[in-house]
Amino acid sequence: MKRAIAKFDKEWREGDRAKAKEMAVAYVADNRATLLRLYGSTTRDELVGLVTQYRDTGDNEARIMVDMWLLAGFEPQKISGSINIGPPPENGVRNG
Repeated sequence: MKRAIAKFDKEWREGDRAKAKEMAVAYVADNRATLLRLYGSTTRDELVGLVTQYRDTGDNEARIMVDMWLLAGFEPQKISGSINIGPPPENGVRNG
């Protein structure tokens, strides 16, 4: 694994997340041409899917690169809403 990627991963997991984000921004700036070729036309949702795919296949370097691309190029998302955990309705249709 490239040293910058490994350092970012360690900082993100064990250190200061603000510093890790700065590291991600610097990595993306230094590798912009390659990362644009790989991920430039990919939507945020597709990138999140790639992170899952890379995690599932054990490709940590690719997963971390996508994580850095996401951190450098997208603001964090606040996801909210309600969830109904319970048995499904008898007719299969939920109201609301």
